[in-house]
Amino acid sequence: MKYIYPLILLGIFTLTGCVNQEVKDDGKVDKIVQAEKQTVPLVLSEHEKEIYYEEYLEIIEEVNNRYDDADLTLVPIEDFNDEYWVKPEELRKIAEDMVTAVFLPTS
Repeated sequence: MKYIYPLILLGIFTLTGCVNQEVKDDGKVDKIVQAEKQTVPLVLSEHEKEIYYEEYLEIIEEVNNRYDDADLTLVPIEDFNDEYWVKPEELRKIAEDMVTAVFLPTS
């Protein structure tokens, strides 16, 4: 009886990561997407927001053109909250992370 708990733990550690499904390698590089770090929203004037929004549209279009399965869109500028405004380079990274993310089955 004193060996039952260590054997159960050993079994749990041994089975951790076992999957019933075969994983296909389709040549894509798997990425582990970690929780996004908090970005500091920018404080912009209305004119700056319009300029940034135009840049955002170009970035989203470029990312959608670069990746076949990408279908990213932006909400209208009127619906942008203040915390949405980030530097264009940050938006590009976020957009590329979104379209290249690989979701693994949990079963």
